[in-house]
Amino acid sequence: MLLEWLGLAQPSDSSAESTNQLVASLYLALYDPATKQATLIEDARSENAASNDEVLFHELVHAQQDARYDLASILAGVNSVDSLIGRRSLVEGEALFHQILFDFGALDMPLTATNLQRAMEGLRSSEEASWMADPATAWTRSLVLASYVYGQFLVRDWWLQGGPEGMVARFADPPTESLRMLEAAFAREPTTDRIWAYPAASIFAPAGQALPVPGNEQYPLAVDRLGAWTLYVLASLAGEDDVARALGTGWRGDELDLFQLQDGGFAGRLRVSVDTVDNANELARLLSAKLNVEVRTNGTFVVAALTAQPAKPDWLFGPLEAP
Repeated sequence: MLLEWLGLAQPSDSSAESTNQLVASLYLALYDPATKQATLIEDARSENAASNDEVLFHELVHAQQDARYDLASILAGVNSVDSLIGRRSLVEGEALFHQILFDFGALDMPLTATNLQRAMEGLRSSEEASWMADPATAWTRSLVLASYVYGQFLVRDWWLQGGPEGMVARFADPPTESLRMLEAAFAREPTTDRIWAYPAASIFAPAGQALPVPGNEQYPLAVDRLGAWTLYVLASLAGEDDVARALGTGWRGDELDLFQLQDGGFAGRLRVSVDTVDNANELARLLSAKLNVEVRTNGTFVVAALTAQPAKPDWLFGPLEAP
């Protein structure tokens, strides 16, 4: 429901089964670390042998990653939407990067920096246009595909910096956020700004009052971090590409807290830090246009209260400062 209010998910009457079917339809092949097997989806096979070869090559890269780094252990550290994209940006980004190099060799094309950049950008643009074509499912689709088409840029930069030996260190300390792949894709220097820790403190009370306890409507049921990628998609769906890039690369931390109200309804608190006041104002503008959302800002910090109640309770906003 909260994601629906943000314009990122399908209406609440969409079943989990239909969502799972949508996600499953996006895969051409799968490598399973548990069974050590790669499977090419039957409906994804084409009459073009070269196309089938590149898909299988992609899965063979995963098999090699698994043998060397243990993919199950890398993905076991996922604790949020953002960390899932971050970890996958390394795993899928590397596989797609090598798949593209494989294509250059198979087609006997000259491998130059210009040609490689053109191929990577072409793939990014076509895939993004595809998932953005259906706003109702764009964010869900992008959670699967973003790590491929944006992770390739991050991995390309890492390979240029350290080669195969340098990738060992990257797998030893895999990314936990989507910010890095966006910085690489849009040729931004990696930020040295503070990224606030997740999970952050999410239980608050006015001065002199006891903190809420489980069962109280002010005690969160669950928390998540949506990440830089979600800010990018949020602005992209509004047709504001420049704002999308600025917000995606300007993200400095977020947390989405879910609450169950005493009347049985649900509410959410989305807290976000960005790099500049201008970006905070842009984000506030985008969020304020959403149904059931009220926004407050303080410098580079933005908090959005999400609930169907016309009047948002003050406690839902929490402290108006970054954790």
